[in-house]
Amino acid sequence: AGSVLREEVAGTNSVDLVVRYGRAVSLTGAEHYREMFHNLTSASAPLFDVSGNLLGVLSVWGRHEHATPHILGMVMASVKATEDEIKIKKINEQLIENNNQLKATLKATSDGVVYVKDKKITQINEEMMQLLGRNSADDLSGNVEDILITNPDIQSVLYGKNASLKSSYKVTLYGKKRRFNCI
Repeated sequence: AGSVLREEVAGTNSVDLVVRYGRAVSLTGAEHYREMFHNLTSASAPLFDVSGNLLGVLSVWGRHEHATPHILGMVMASVKATEDEIKIKKINEQLIENNNQLKATLKATSDGVVYVKDKKITQINEEMMQLLGRNSADDLSGNVEDILITNPDIQSVLYGKNASLKSSYKVTLYGKKRRFNCI
């Protein structure tokens, strides 16, 4: 079921005040307009989406004898945690979409491409796997210098003192049966 807590129907109450003003509110006893709520305490806080739109109101009600100033803080903390989870979910959805786009780009390119972070291969496309003479079942979780054999060595290209000039490097990549000159 549910209750209609608009002020025109239920009188002054914390849920309606939150909807109207977008801020957390606590009311106790006769602070509620309707006499039927005078024996109650309520603490309510707004729940917003990532765009700032009101999704709903979290409200806790109880007998006014049990009212403490901490209830509103707990309601606000619960709303903040929920909003944070909503933000995290949205960010994760964006990351998944970005990763899918990256995978599609890697798959579509005819050049060998490898992404390296912290000396580990994070992404590699099929073209690069073929250049290395590897297949998708091969374990590529080791250090990049053990997997990509180059001249000069890959570590000096990626992390050496001239790493900012890496676009001017001429690198030879050694595959299983051939070597490839890379720019």
